[in-house]
Amino acid sequence: MIEGLGDLGYTPAADELFKLRGTDYDAEVTRALNKLVPERLTKELLASAKNRELDSYLQERAMVTFGTISATNCARSLVPLLDDVTPIVYPRPLSGQEWRICDRAAVTIALVLGWEQPIMLRYVRPEQREDLMKRVRTWATEPQP
Repeated sequence: MIEGLGDLGYTPAADELFKLRGTDYDAEVTRALNKLVPERLTKELLASAKNRELDSYLQERAMVTFGTISATNCARSLVPLLDDVTPIVYPRPLSGQEWRICDRAAVTIALVLGWEQPIMLRYVRPEQREDLMKRVRTWATEPQP
């Protein structure tokens, strides 16, 4: 039903749908909001991703969601996060190398630009992260058209 609101283009539901973000219905709500008010959703996700007062895990969740909606026109907005080495603290410890905000920002930018596939949201080897970070930093310094 939630996604149906998006399919129908029922924009009056947007405010109520935003209240459901972060609940068990988050994925469905995000898809509906992306159809109804994509600019507003993108703006909210960017604000959460860039909010250093917010828990690092919630910042990461915003970037992951941003990557799934593919807002290519806003990729440069994540560039300042490439310098944020804050470790992401997960509800449960993960195996492997620790993720940082800068790592997730680089992966999200690569996804949004179509350089990588969504499987990168799950696992990236340390050497891949370094290569990706270099590539994204190079892209970020290129003149904009």
